[in-house]
Amino acid sequence: MNEPLAIGDYVVATKYQFGNPKEHWCVGFIKEFERDRIHIVDGEGNLFRHNGFRRAKKISPERGKYLIENKNIIEQGSYSVWWWVRKRMEE
Repeated sequence: MNEPLAIGDYVVATKYQFGNPKEHWCVGFIKEFERDRIHIVDGEGNLFRHNGFRRAKKISPERGKYLIENKNIIEQGSYSVWWWVRKRMEE
């Protein structure tokens, strides 16, 4: 079960529930919740997507770094962003 999210949490977020890697997704911090959307900002407070995201999951800094370092591979592949969140991180 996913733990509850709070403002300031470090998360990976996707535009839609299924996490298509060719749709908008990001790694950042929760700024606010608005109806069924979650607004995510970068380290400088800039919104990634003004219309927000529909799904987010709290992650570790190590997982965030892994996702960012593999961003090009993730976006060109066919696996869901959520598959990458669960994937074992390789050295």
